[in-house]
Amino acid sequence: MPYIAKIRIVDPDVIDRVRVEKKKSADNSTMQQWNLGNFQSTEDIDLENGKIYLKLTPYIDPLPVWFKVFNNGDKKLIAKCVLSELQQEGGKQFKDLGIIERNKTLYVPACLGLEYRVLRFWLGSLDVRKINAVPIDHWKELVKENIITVKGLADANRTTINRIFRTDADAVLKSAKTLCDASIPKEFTVLENRYLATVVKWSFGRLAQEADVSDEEARKLLDLLKYINQALVPYVFETLMVRDLMEV
Repeated sequence: MPYIAKIRIVDPDVIDRVRVEKKKSADNSTMQQWNLGNFQSTEDIDLENGKIYLKLTPYIDPLPVWFKVFNNGDKKLIAKCVLSELQQEGGKQFKDLGIIERNKTLYVPACLGLEYRVLRFWLGSLDVRKINAVPIDHWKELVKENIITVKGLADANRTTINRIFRTDADAVLKSAKTLCDASIPKEFTVLENRYLATVVKWSFGRLAQEADVSDEEARKLLDLLKYINQALVPYVFETLMVRDLMEV
């Protein structure tokens, strides 16, 4: 199972708690709940390829409550935190907190009343600011329209995108849609532990030889990787591995 998470509270203050809710992505309904305290943990939770996400809410103590997110699956997870200034307005805009590699953990110093989420890693779930073509002034306009993620941008009303980006609207939407749909075929499994930033520099011939695929299959993949490289901010692209975009 590729997307497996576990949450553990690691704050020595015995009164601190973290509420963990296993929720359906489709309708945000709660399937199961844990109230963790004093170094307690959830079981391993299968995120079912994105059909499930975890909602985390620290409570009791107004001081930071430390908890830990374990990635016990084969693929990356992503943690997000609601922005407090937007939460006060009733919003649910989330900021990327960290990408969690497989077999790694993320320590989170949380505050009272803030909401955190743990989701399947997917380019569409990234904050829209991870797209190169979204400068800060345009991002502020997107936030006003509640367009926060790459997927949200891809699905946004075209009139809104035209108003914000004007002549760049087509290019921005193409980037968002390409990132949402980006997928590497299973034929390239032999390269799963390679970084995309390395593979994108190869020739068609070398990629075809390394993966034992046709030149045409190699060309299609390299074209995709070059486009992703152009679309994403560099520090995100440089951390991606082939397995992160493999078809599940």
